[in-house]
Amino acid sequence: MWRIITMNLKTELRTIFSIFVALIFILPQLNKSAPTAVLLIAAIFGVILIFTSIKKFVIAAMAGIMVVFLANAIAGFGISYSWMVMLISIVGGIPGAIVIIVLHILEITF
Repeated sequence: MWRIITMNLKTELRTIFSIFVALIFILPQLNKSAPTAVLLIAAIFGVILIFTSIKKFVIAAMAGIMVVFLANAIAGFGISYSWMVMLISIVGGIPGAIVIIVLHILEITF
């Protein structure tokens, strides 16, 4: 687990370093205007944060759907793939899928 975290951290640090190197070459062309440079740096960091958040959300959503699918395929629960099940497993990820499975086992819903 720690190996994955450090690999991700190294990748993100490498990305940030490459952005700063690119900014070193871009800033002289902007006539050294400080507000433009600050705005450019803020925009780049905003884009990086959005993409990392989206990546983590997509991975969690895929994991949640896979847990529901594997519960049906291996254990044969027979959970229907309704829009509510998909919404809970996409937004909730693996914990959402576990909630769906527990509610199905307790015969509350799904």
